[in-house]
Amino acid sequence: MKIFLTGATGFLGGRLAERLRAENFAVKALVRPGNTDVFPEELGLELAVGDLCDEASIYDGMEGCDGVIHAAALVSSWEKDPGQFQRVNVEGTRKLLEISQRRHVKLVIYTSSFMALGPSNGHVVSETHIAESRHYHNEYERSKAEALAVARSFRAQGLPLIILLPGMIYGPGKLTAGNYAVRLIMDYMQGKMPGLPGGGRSVWSYSYVDDVVDGHLHALRRGRSGEDYILGGDNRSMEDFFRLLSELTGRPSLKRKVPLGLLKGYTWMQDVMADLFGRRPRLTSAEIEIFKHDWAYNSEKAIRRLGYSPLPLEEGLKRTLAWLDSEL
Repeated sequence: MKIFLTGATGFLGGRLAERLRAENFAVKALVRPGNTDVFPEELGLELAVGDLCDEASIYDGMEGCDGVIHAAALVSSWEKDPGQFQRVNVEGTRKLLEISQRRHVKLVIYTSSFMALGPSNGHVVSETHIAESRHYHNEYERSKAEALAVARSFRAQGLPLIILLPGMIYGPGKLTAGNYAVRLIMDYMQGKMPGLPGGGRSVWSYSYVDDVVDGHLHALRRGRSGEDYILGGDNRSMEDFFRLLSELTGRPSLKRKVPLGLLKGYTWMQDVMADLFGRRPRLTSAEIEIFKHDWAYNSEKAIRRLGYSPLPLEEGLKRTLAWLDSEL
């Protein structure tokens, strides 16, 4: 099978490209102009130059491909032009799925996000979760929820589509905005974490990146068209996350609990400066709002039907720390 892959220059997509080639899939990767030299020649990727906002480049690039993995997205807590989230995450997904229909591909895998399902708030929820009284905290969350609805609408029209919903992906790889947890680890290691936001009570589903890559390969081989699968991991509080880091590194634990209200005041000033000068804020007020919620998910369906096997958080952190030690 020849795969048309989007997002190959990103954190998850880069690992996917390597794994697909290692498994002898032919891969044609959609890459922006200027990014054609980021892959080693020996990887053997075929490149299609363009982006999700360019319909012609998607149509031409998809020629000869049997399947599509759409792993590209604008992953960011803030953009100077917030309309980019709609253009890339929603309209870009719509264009790609329309062209997949026209090209009559055999299978499309769309990589969504846990944030598209919404917060779990004290529960561990499944693929059918519908958040009550949904309030979107930022444009990324809103656009991913809308893109999920778009993908499901194409599936209802007959497109052979599988939707994968990873948790918070972490692990070795590119230090992009999509590798948020590793950026937190680095801040902790460098003494830049003042304390636990809100006491560290919020619960997140931590997905080790290579497990998520495995989940994509399992979906290609065993997934059922028409299904959604959560690719989550351990559901652990932020307090647990940093406690494990302390145990694994021998560094002091984060004992100070920073009230979210105090952080909200700090981020309000960050937001104002970002609006005035167009500089990316270190932390946004929307991120603080996200910390007020739980984001805990049940991966049982993917485990049972795909053979998905998530690492315990402790083992994933061990591997991540070993990689950071070798890289930095």
